[in-house]
Amino acid sequence: MLERPCSAWLWLLLLLVFDVVFRVDCFNLDMRWPIVKRGELDSYFGYSVAGHQSLDENGAVNQSWILVGAPLGQNLQPGTKRSGALWKCPLTSLYSDCEQVVTDGKRRVNNGPYDPSK
Repeated sequence: MLERPCSAWLWLLLLLVFDVVFRVDCFNLDMRWPIVKRGELDSYFGYSVAGHQSLDENGAVNQSWILVGAPLGQNLQPGTKRSGALWKCPLTSLYSDCEQVVTDGKRRVNNGPYDPSK
């Protein structure tokens, strides 16, 4: 009698594993020309990714890139350790052409032009 409940639990567990495996699916929008970027190890580089475009005065696309989050990356703010980093990557075929975005919280915009010295 003990074999039957154990067998039922095993089948339920197996069904749950297959359900999770078949529901998780990765994709790439362009199979012929994938964009692959690499960041520092153990920073979770690529944990979050967003497409971004800047526009000129006429509303036309000026530049396109992807913003990549690395929650355990080292940012540019002094006195922090692995507090997360944001990267800006151009849409190129190069693996390591991303630039870190300054996110130290010390920049201000006071109804005027952006001044990085403040």
